Amino acid sequence: MLDTLLHLPHELAGIPLFGFGWVLGIWAIAGVVCWRWYGQSGSSTSEILGSAPLYLVFGAVIIFVLPRVEEIGVDGRPLGLPIRGFGTTVMVGALSGIGLGLSRARRMGGDTEQLSSLAFVVCVAGFVGARAFYVIQYFDEFRRPTVLATVQQMLNFTEGGMVIYGSVLAGFAGGICFALRHRMPILPYCDLWAPSLALGMAVGRIGCFCHGCCFSGVCATEQLAVRFPQGSPAYWHQFRLGQLHGIRLAGASDGAPIVSEVQAGSPAADSGIHPGARILSINGRAVTRLSEALLDPNHDLVPVLHLETDDPGSVKGRKEYSWSIGAIPGRSLPVYPIQLYSFVSSFLLFLVLWWRYPLRQRDGEVIGLLMLMYPIARTLEEIIRDDEAGRFGTNLTISQWISLVILVAAIPVWVIVVRGRKGVRFPLSDSPGNFPQQPVVQ
Repeated sequence: MLDTLLHLPHELAGIPLFGFGWVLGIWAIAGVVCWRWYGQSGSSTSEILGSAPLYLVFGAVIIFVLPRVEEIGVDGRPLGLPIRGFGTTVMVGALSGIGLGLSRARRMGGDTEQLSSLAFVVCVAGFVGARAFYVIQYFDEFRRPTVLATVQQMLNFTEGGMVIYGSVLAGFAGGICFALRHRMPILPYCDLWAPSLALGMAVGRIGCFCHGCCFSGVCATEQLAVRFPQGSPAYWHQFRLGQLHGIRLAGASDGAPIVSEVQAGSPAADSGIHPGARILSINGRAVTRLSEALLDPNHDLVPVLHLETDDPGSVKGRKEYSWSIGAIPGRSLPVYPIQLYSFVSSFLLFLVLWWRYPLRQRDGEVIGLLMLMYPIARTLEEIIRDDEAGRFGTNLTISQWISLVILVAAIPVWVIVVRGRKGVRFPLSDSPGNFPQQPVVQ
């Protein structure tokens, strides 16, 4: 785990780095240089104005966003901007995918200006969708005493908290809207960007490993496992469920908290507590539902755990169990490095799609393969993962449900592809020019 790569200083020579400081000055100089270059290269006014929104967005981020995501020390002074492993890899993945897609577009002899605009729309929509999906799904984690603090926590994406499916769905919707508005052929462009999407997802999984999110369940084979440090999402997940104390909390059919598992040979097992015990209180705190029974790091970060359970066989109808694990562990229980498995899976998918693209016989074959292969791989990965609960009264996670929907949606896509005219709109070419308006038979 490498959550923070480095810190950029808050100021240099007494001048802030972000906000109204050094980076904003570099931004202004770069704008002047680009404006003069556009003028000397003969670019039209519309082309110059077309790049202005992105330039202004960068300026707004420098002034309003970056100063607010700097880390603050105990004395209240800013320590600098942390460069997170998660945010860095997400950016690298996006830039790699875009660069690869534009490179192939140039080889096909097409004008890449419109493709660049499309890529920008897809990236912005995908980023917003990935964050929004996560915030909606885990909104309680972002609640703060004030609305401003809550919004700031939502915007602090560099510390993780993005859902790939949210990015895919929102990015795809944004791209379709852009394509329809500019009368661009849908399937050919989907084929072009499908390998880039797979590459971006693969690189992004490295960021998940750096942050410790998207984790798996406990791995019995130590040689195949990793242990995340205290403070990581995997660690706190296991702590809240009581796994670091030798048990696992769960909800019964009526919602009451129960002990679903007891680790063999652990102090918990020695105390005599058994699976199925219905919990009435934890460390003196009465609980009636699983959400109330989850251990709280602010109050329950102690090596001793005291449970009161419902025991109809006892005189009082209750029984108490107490045990100590000696000390709170510094690392999580061993878990599968599912993030690395996901990286390998997505990277192999990228290689398949990249290889298939020049061999396609009809438009839509490449995106069709992506819609078939990725949902299957993701469904299998979710079996190993342990960061999401089942939804809609089933054991299927929200990602598995979305995977099923995409698999179903792949059926009409393949019907259109198979029944369509043989030929492709964008053939590989070494000559510059615009993409042909009619399919070209290879």
